[in-house]
Amino acid sequence: MDRLLLDYFLREGYYETAMAITREADLENFSDISIFHENEKIAAELLKHDLKPAINWCVTHKTKLGTMKSTLEMELRIQEFVELVKACNYTGAMAYAEQHFAKYIEDSPLLIRRVMALVAVHTSVLGDLSEERYKDLLSESKWKMLADSFVKESYRMHSLTTESLLSLNLQAGLSSLKTVFCDDPNTKKEHCPTCSRLLGELARALPYSCHVHTSVVCKITGEVMDENNPPMLLPNGYVYSEKGLLMKMNKAKGTVTCPVTNESFPWDKIKKIFFC
Repeated sequence: MDRLLLDYFLREGYYETAMAITREADLENFSDISIFHENEKIAAELLKHDLKPAINWCVTHKTKLGTMKSTLEMELRIQEFVELVKACNYTGAMAYAEQHFAKYIEDSPLLIRRVMALVAVHTSVLGDLSEERYKDLLSESKWKMLADSFVKESYRMHSLTTESLLSLNLQAGLSSLKTVFCDDPNTKKEHCPTCSRLLGELARALPYSCHVHTSVVCKITGEVMDENNPPMLLPNGYVYSEKGLLMKMNKAKGTVTCPVTNESFPWDKIKKIFFC
């Protein structure tokens, strides 16, 4: 559990808390603090429109990125070219393209041609971003995309999951519990994790579990109904455990009130049922 929390706090940027967990749980040999800290610094520089740290990182890890067939360096180089075009530095942009784009033409010829075309059409396009062919290259949102791409490629290079281990473990557990009844407000269970407000949000997009053997849980007690706590059928069709109905029973009148419909029934009208 300490390792799951350490991974989560590192991804969220809580480095002091992560360091405290590392020391207290003796996880120095299992900590990736330096990786996450470097990722945060470089991603922050990208959001400030500074490409140099990210490009230097790509150069440092060129061999590994090449093995991964990563396109991150190409995306960064293209952005640097675009910034030169925006600054009307055509000579610098063409010299930059000649130096860096030759190795990308074979794998991404259409993209490189579209990028190079900016030099010819930049005046009209920069006036308004209505030209769809170049809108994605010139948009300010490209910086956020580059920062996200850098973090993902760093995770991939270091064999780290894109989501926190804590989140993945929670999703696995919730998926094993989730049934079609968890989405129905009338059948939600108070003690069911997937029916709870907080965990329910995480479970919303998860698949349903496959239950070969059915377990029926009493809506009153939250306990499984079995031979020691048999299911009881009310005349209105609702089923509760014997233990739950005894808790709700009006002993003076000998009746039980259904918690859903508020109908009252005498005990002798309630039937014990059996599952095959």
